Amino acid sequence: MPERFVWIAVYKNGDLLFQCDEFGEVKHKFAEIDQERLEKFSVFDRETGRKIILNYNPSMKLIFYWDRYITVSGNKETRSTVACFGWQKGSSKTIIRWYEDGHLEAGDE
Repeated sequence: MPERFVWIAVYKNGDLLFQCDEFGEVKHKFAEIDQERLEKFSVFDRETGRKIILNYNPSMKLIFYWDRYITVSGNKETRSTVACFGWQKGSSKTIIRWYEDGHLEAGDE
């Protein structure tokens, strides 16, 4: 199944690294991002066209992962995905959670 939330790495020289192709199929892994060359990191919602852009600072370590949920009520099963991304600086982590209904939650861990 194609991913709804996808990332795009923008490098200082203008090169782009897309997680997915135009069909939402994964082509690159997060570990492939060269954080030493990174200028910006974007997360894009393929359904709404909204995106969030993080201006990268070399003192940060980028974080990106999905939380996936399955809710069962009677015979009905509902699946949802939350895009989780942010950065770690020293021992502090800041995570932004982007839910399928469009709302965002941000906090330090």
